Amino acid sequence: MAESCPNLTSLDLSGCRKIADAAIIKVAEKCKNLTKLDLWGCRKIKDAAIIKVAEKCKNLTKLDLWGCREIKDAALIKVAESYPNLTSLTLSAWPQIKDATLIKVAEKCTNLTSLTLEGCWQIKDAALIKLAESCSNLTSLNLRGCEKITDTAIIKLAESCSNLASLNLRGCGKITDAAIIKLAESCSNLTSLNLRECEKITDAAIIKLAESCSNLTSLNLRECEKITHAALIKVAQMCPHLKIYR
Repeated sequence: MAESCPNLTSLDLSGCRKIADAAIIKVAEKCKNLTKLDLWGCRKIKDAAIIKVAEKCKNLTKLDLWGCREIKDAALIKVAESYPNLTSLTLSAWPQIKDATLIKVAEKCTNLTSLTLEGCWQIKDAALIKLAESCSNLTSLNLRGCEKITDTAIIKLAESCSNLASLNLRGCGKITDAAIIKLAESCSNLTSLNLRECEKITDAAIIKLAESCSNLTSLNLRECEKITHAALIKVAQMCPHLKIYR
């Protein structure tokens, strides 16, 4: 395929679990015009393939590496250094990724608008603060399961990324009302917010969210045990297009 389609710009191999480095290296060598590459669930992919992609495919703007756990931080840093124009990056189910690596990604990929870090549970505030400072154009951020993140990082995110439209904080159990209130005040364009399992959130945060973010269409409050009917009534009044998951 690679030899026959040198003008290929988008390749989706999601779920192709038998794909290994040799195939991706061949694609990189022959399909240098790639702008989108989806390797979701390609668990056999290792550093050699991703480094070759970074070396050969200079126009890449979207990269999905969900579940590619064999790829080490050094290869991801190579990707970051090669793609300053990257706009979308998925690193879900990468429990091995460290703050230092994500900081390097933030420093090099300043045009990111969409970042998925679901399941990257080792990530802490320092990395997210750097991300907020460097990638102010972020509109979509998935932090599901990043349980070490605290209010400090989310407040910085709200201050720096005012165009944020979608935020997933499911399972970020350290988040409190303070972060969500700041988010509501600074990110009035929010349309989707997932607070499932954020057990510290109370009515105060949800009421502020309703007052400030009338464009909300999706709000997940499952397992937020402190939320009462008072907050839901306020949300229903202020956000007419909203679908609430409770």
